[in-house]
Order: sequence, then C-alpha cells, then structure tokens
Amino acid sequence: MKTPRTSTFVTRLYNLLEEEMYRHVVEWCQNGEHFIIKDLKAFKDHLLSNYFANVNYPSFARQLKMYGFSQVSDARTQKQPSGQRWFRHPSFKRGHQEQLCHVRRVSVTRPAETKSTATSPH
Repeated sequence: MKTPRTSTFVTRLYNLLEEEMYRHVVEWCQNGEHFIIKDLKAFKDHLLSNYFANVNYPSFARQLKMYGFSQVSDARTQKQPSGQRWFRHPSFKRGHQEQLCHVRRVSVTRPAETKSTATSPH
C-alpha cells in the first residue's frame, strides 16, 4: 500500500517551526499542539519569501485554511495577543512528523449549476 505524500507547503512549515533561530518570530506552543506567529511583521518581511512560494501573508493564511488549519485563541481570554497569530491542525504537532501526511488539502465543492441557469438564453 502506498504511503500518502506530504505536501511541500506542510513540510516547509514544519521545518520552519523546528528552526531555533526563528523562535522569536514563529514557534510551537509549549505543548506542541499549535504554532504561534509571534512577530507578524518579521514573519511577513523575512520568512514568507524564504520558505514559501506565496510572498504575502493573506496567501499564506489562505493556504493554511485550505489545508484545514484553524486559528485558535488564548483559552483564558478567548483572543490572540496583539500582533500574534495562533494556528492548529489535529495532525500537525511537534514531534509527530509521521502525521504530516494526514494534513491534506480540503476539497471545496461548488454548488452544481442549476438546469434552468444552464439552458436559459441571454
């Protein structure tokens, strides 16, 4: 049986989080269940273009969403500290690289074109 491949995007994100030199900008949370972009400006200005094909933050955030990541907030305050972004995915955890193949693009289904729209003259 074939093992599912891990996407380049997911692998690069995991590798970035493993880099000690960038922990002031982006790192795993203490329990490794989610990651935190601690300095959004530095992340945008210095890391996006070095690690990812998309060089703007909205594209990066859209990619995360397409792979099933969700934004999380501080459980106590129900919000994120200013300038920070927290993200999680059930199969994206520190120390569990073998689970990365389960972080897959979420398929988006579009509503089928209705018969009346398809056949109406313009």
